Amino acid sequence: MLAPGLAMPHARPEEGANGLGLSLLKLQQGVSFGCEEFDPVDLVIMLAAPDKHSHIEMISALAELFSSDEDMHKLHQATSLEEIKTIIARF
Repeated sequence: MLAPGLAMPHARPEEGANGLGLSLLKLQQGVSFGCEEFDPVDLVIMLAAPDKHSHIEMISALAELFSSDEDMHKLHQATSLEEIKTIIARF
């Protein structure tokens, strides 16, 4: 759990990650991750990293996105793929 409504499960090489990958799942209705402070979660960012270094640039871009209250609010409110693409394209 990273912030209200936002979770980021991830996998390392020893957990089966074979390559660098990033995916965003936007849920119409939030789900409980068992953390009252941040539930319900409607944005899930999934990260797979094949080593300790290749994902650093991606994490940096995500940190920039996550630190923008305006963009995060827009993501939580987004209802279409095009809206989401427009928001994340800047990062």
